[in-house]
Amino acid sequence: MERIERLPNQVNGVVMLMTPDMQYTRREKDYATSIENVIFEYGYMAARLTRRRVAICLFNGVTLPSDFAGMLVIQAGDYKNGELLELLEETIKTLRRWLEDLPSLADEMPPVQRVHGYSGQWRVRNRFSYWQGSPIQETEKISFEGDMFLAISVDGKKGYGYQTGELFVYLDDYEAQWTIVNRISNAMVDGDGMLTLYPEVLARTRDDKQNAVLPKGRFRDSLIGSRQFKITLEIAPGEHKKLHGVHEYLFNSELYNKAWEVHEYRGFFDLT
Repeated sequence: MERIERLPNQVNGVVMLMTPDMQYTRREKDYATSIENVIFEYGYMAARLTRRRVAICLFNGVTLPSDFAGMLVIQAGDYKNGELLELLEETIKTLRRWLEDLPSLADEMPPVQRVHGYSGQWRVRNRFSYWQGSPIQETEKISFEGDMFLAISVDGKKGYGYQTGELFVYLDDYEAQWTIVNRISNAMVDGDGMLTLYPEVLARTRDDKQNAVLPKGRFRDSLIGSRQFKITLEIAPGEHKKLHGVHEYLFNSELYNKAWEVHEYRGFFDLT
C-alpha cells in the first residue's frame, strides 16, 4: 500500500492491464474479471492522477463493472495465462496517441495533490462585541466580511493561508470602512473537526466617511501589539459546510478585540 501511495508522485500516467483472472457464474452465465487489487488500484490512481492519465488495457473475456463506462479503455486482444503478453499493433498505436496527448508535468509534480478537506476557499463573516479595548454598545456595529483560502496537510497538523475583506464600523456619527489583509501563519484541525487559525494582520487601510471623527479616548487609530490573534472554530450543528467560533486579539494579556465568527466553505476553487 505504501508503494501505491508513492507512485502518483513518480509517474505522469498509468496503464492498467485487466486480464481474465477471476471466474464466476451469475444467472447461469460465466463471467471473468480482473483480480480485486487491480480494480482498487485503478480507482486510487484515477483519483490521484485524474482519469485522463489512467488507461485500461482490456483483454478479451474480461467483464468490466458498469461504473467503468466512459473510462479510457483500449482493447488488448487475447490473453493466455502463463504466456508472454503481446499487445496488438492497434493497441500500441492507441497507447502512443494517449501518451502524446497527456499534458506535460514537471518531474516529481503530480497532477493532483492530497490535502485536508478543510483546504480551499471560505466565506468569512463576523461581528465584534469588543473592539480596540472597548465593548461595543447595542446601537453600534462593527463587522467583517471577506474570504479566506487555506491549504492544510492531510493529517490536519499544519496549514497556512490568507484572509482578505472589509471591516465596517458604525459608531454613532462615525462611519468607516477598512480594507483588511491577514496572513494565516498556521491552521490546524483536530479529531473533533475543530479548526484553529493564527492570522497575522498584514495591512489595514481605512477609508473614512467625509467629516467623520473617531470618538476620542475610546478607540485608537492604529492597531497595537503583536498583530497576531487566534480564531477557534467548531462544527456548527445542523448547518452544512459551516464552522463558527470566537476570534480574540490580546494585548499585554488584556482583551483588545473579540468577535463571533461564521466560516462557510465554498469549495477548493469558488468560480461563481
